[in-house]
Amino acid sequence: MNNKEFKKRVNHFFKVEGIDSLSILDDEPEPFFSKNYCHCCKNQLAGDRYSCNGYNSKTKEIQENYEVCQDCIQYIYNNILPVKN
Repeated sequence: MNNKEFKKRVNHFFKVEGIDSLSILDDEPEPFFSKNYCHCCKNQLAGDRYSCNGYNSKTKEIQENYEVCQDCIQYIYNNILPVKN
């Protein structure tokens, strides 16, 4: 997927889930290997995932149990897009 599509998917995830931010769970700061797709960008390739929670400022609630890939974490936390060869 190209970077334009990646950004579109990440933005769509935040909009559909109604969250303003995404945080890695403090008790699980290390990634784990998963064959499941990334909840954020919908990448279906197996790889490292981080357990995350989202925050919905409208409802003031934490939304739990997202599995998010390294590319999404880098983009969300540092505004760094995945490197495409």
